[in-house]
Order: sequence, then structure tokens, then C-alpha cells
Amino acid sequence: MAHIGYARTSTTDQNLAAQIAALKVAGCEVIREEQKSGASLEGRSQLNTILDFIHG
Repeated sequence: MAHIGYARTSTTDQNLAAQIAALKVAGCEVIREEQKSGASLEGRSQLNTILDFIHG
């Protein structure tokens, strides 16, 4: 089974590179990323894709 990672920052001013590097070191083969506020799950399409996949 593939390890799936999720990287998120709240704004486009923030950089995802450190999170993505850490996920790769942790063995994640699939990494989804997005830059959305963490205040709500609404509009976080990449997170929803991951959740649909693991619950499907």
C-alpha cells in the first residue's frame, strides 16, 4: 500500500518545500498539497481527495 502525504500552508506566501521534503523522507509516495486556510475543511479539495480514497 502506498504511503500518502498531505502538505498544506494557509497562504501562498508560505512555502510547502519543507513539508514535502519531510513527507518524502517519511516514505510518502503520493503527496497532495494545497494552500488553503486550516480554519475549515471547506474548499480543501486535495484533503477531500485523500479522505475519499482511504475511506473508499
